[in-house]
Amino acid sequence: MATGTFDFSQVTFTFAGFGISGYGDVDDAITYSRRNDMWELIVGADGDSVFVKKGDKSGVVVAKLLPSSASNDTFSAIALAAENGIAVPSPLMVNDLNGRSLLAAAKCMCMKIPDGALGKNLGTNDWGILCADLDIFVGGMV
Repeated sequence: MATGTFDFSQVTFTFAGFGISGYGDVDDAITYSRRNDMWELIVGADGDSVFVKKGDKSGVVVAKLLPSSASNDTFSAIALAAENGIAVPSPLMVNDLNGRSLLAAAKCMCMKIPDGALGKNLGTNDWGILCADLDIFVGGMV
């Protein structure tokens, strides 16, 4: 039986050439997903079926940052520049050095300034990054 170890400090995240850090105290500090399925099954009236491959490899990566994280400034500057007409799709990479998992995309944009709330307890700033062609490799641990 295989046994692995995991240390979140061994996960690196870069966006537009900037290292991202200062994650919230949450179980899912970085999440990722494809926006659509890779395949669709079409079933005809007589029960015959066909699998249709979808070409959409777009996806979303979300970084959940503490309000004190300097990476909020990085994301804000990139998002506001895009909102004001300086939209430059930028590369993203998330590398789990605990094993072999890797996320990579060459053309990504901040989806929006995150929703927020101020009160007795501070939550996280959830930065959604929309990726045009997100490569996802879910590997094992070392």
